[in-house]
Amino acid sequence: MDTPDDLIERMLADPCGHASPSAYETARLVSLAPWLPGHAARLRYLLDEQLPDGLWGGPGRYALVPSLSAVEALLAVVREQGIGTATVVRAATRGLHAVADLLARCPVAGLPDTTAVELIVPALAEDVVRHVRALRKEPVAGLDLVELPVDVDTLVLRQVRRRLVAGTVPSHALLFSLEALGEAIAPVVNSLGRVDRLMCASPASMAAWLIVRPDAGVRRRLEGLATAGPVRGMISISVFERAWVVAWLLCAGAPVSQQDRVVPELEVTLGPAGSPGGEGLPPDGDVTTAVLHSLALLKRPQALDVLRRFETTTHFCCYPGERTPSVTVNAHALEALGSTSSGGAWREACAGKIISWLVLRQHEDGHWEDKWHASPYYATVCCALALNRYGGAKARLAVERAADWVVNTQRVDGGWGVWGSTAEETSYAVRILLSTGHPWSDVPRMGVEFLQANDGLPHPPLWHAKDLYTPGRIVDSSVLAALHLAREAERQR
Repeated sequence: MDTPDDLIERMLADPCGHASPSAYETARLVSLAPWLPGHAARLRYLLDEQLPDGLWGGPGRYALVPSLSAVEALLAVVREQGIGTATVVRAATRGLHAVADLLARCPVAGLPDTTAVELIVPALAEDVVRHVRALRKEPVAGLDLVELPVDVDTLVLRQVRRRLVAGTVPSHALLFSLEALGEAIAPVVNSLGRVDRLMCASPASMAAWLIVRPDAGVRRRLEGLATAGPVRGMISISVFERAWVVAWLLCAGAPVSQQDRVVPELEVTLGPAGSPGGEGLPPDGDVTTAVLHSLALLKRPQALDVLRRFETTTHFCCYPGERTPSVTVNAHALEALGSTSSGGAWREACAGKIISWLVLRQHEDGHWEDKWHASPYYATVCCALALNRYGGAKARLAVERAADWVVNTQRVDGGWGVWGSTAEETSYAVRILLSTGHPWSDVPRMGVEFLQANDGLPHPPLWHAKDLYTPGRIVDSSVLAALHLAREAERQR
């Protein structure tokens, strides 16, 4: 495991941040942009990543979005690109049957709240149905076709497309999922100026843009991303990565000697509308609050006025008009408000509002859940640590219940996890216990032993984008924070 300074050194040397490849985005490029360099490697990646059950991606319902994307891409490869090898045909058949079965068993209404899922699933289902119908008329040897269930709800997608065709200006958030818009892509792209092109901050969205409107800048950026083959879900997560890594290390008291290099990297991201997660992404309340908190920890507190853009009557939002609120955004907002003395009465009122809102959203057993992560341990570490530090007496019971939930959900191998023990989720659990006053005992000790035994192993994707991904350095910083807290707890025994 790196030291904190090693991690920060690698982070500052990378202008885009580190994220795992996305099966969804990679498949979209296979389908939408076969002319891009690395096409054969992307197709090979899809074939290699298919699971024994025929699906792609995460467990259960998390498999639907990447699997629909991969199936559509493989059918496009067979039907439109003329690559009908036995391997591709077999993978397409297995995937199509598995997706049809998953859709029949898992109602779309119960899908995880990943990015633009209400648009992406019906759009991909439409495309798969179109391929199946065309391939029934022109059969391909070995390809066993099956119809998808017809109850995929297309109402929201149709409404969005109609509004855009009628001239409604799209939100920046919608530009991230242009590939789902179908015929509505053209009026959207043609209404935007060159300044907006990087708002298509995912490879799939950029590829959809280029189908309608050639643009040398977008093409060069996409070619640079695609050369190696598989692509990730966002062209950059650099600001997101730096804010989280710095805050998690410093809050744990881990030694960080490169603070002078980090400060300007974060300060430059703050504008009148807040901070974006990375290049091309719009400013959002989650990253803005985390940047403000990190800068305060670095002894460079900033004015809080920018937070007013994300304030509602009851809580703080990630962006105006969001469908579902986020507890972790509000936990980060509480940290930003609590880590500085500026803001006066408004700051105090906002902090009180957030504390009440978070306490009300805690589940009965003590955990929280959030739309940006598959695991309740992420939401719980964000909320419990913010409330422990800045929530006062109003939050004391909530923090205690969160720690009790952690103790009660430890697995027999000493780790924690929603589907099985992982180093990421175990680090969150250890941080909750050791940051909220839980004594050094067998419970955190076993967690630390699990972390040490799993050092260097890949982190399973748990973070929400269009499909699940891993921001590797952020996860590593949580593990380092947990290990540092454990060393301090053992030293003080």
